[in-house]
Amino acid sequence: MAELCTYPDNEMASDTQIHQFALLMKQMEDLYDVSRVEWDASSVDNRVDLAKSIIDMGCIAPLYYVAVKCRDHRLRLQAVQSLELVFHREGIWDARSTATVARKVMELEESDYFTAAGLFDDLTIFACQEPPTLPEHYRIRNVGFVSSGNPAERILLFGRRPQGKGVRSCIAEYHMSSQSWVDV
Repeated sequence: MAELCTYPDNEMASDTQIHQFALLMKQMEDLYDVSRVEWDASSVDNRVDLAKSIIDMGCIAPLYYVAVKCRDHRLRLQAVQSLELVFHREGIWDARSTATVARKVMELEESDYFTAAGLFDDLTIFACQEPPTLPEHYRIRNVGFVSSGNPAERILLFGRRPQGKGVRSCIAEYHMSSQSWVDV
């Protein structure tokens, strides 16, 4: 993170850190193996359950960072899928909201780029080959999100496309009730 923050306007700089993203994902996997807990996913509903909230930062923020900054499709998909398996909160980080946003950012950036190349959401695809590099004009800069409404009724996703002329704006809106995205 420290290395990349010195290049705020160069999303291609994240490509130089693929080995660090891979190391971070390996560490997250090792931590999961050490602290494996059986979660009953069927008991989780859409309520905010503070009993499953922790103050320490755990896996949510690092996984989100990999999902939005790493453009290696395999690592990014692994981070998104890992976020989707988390059922707790870490401070202000809600795993469900974060996973929803991370997947949307991945979909917006990669749009038809990887599917046009015949690549889909399968982690085994790149086992024997180097994944193609996502071109700069596909990348969203300065990604962020906020919850809106009381209680949270929607998530507003902000960012700046390269053709956006420096303006950060709302690029998508997620409606909690319908569990669907609307591109803005």
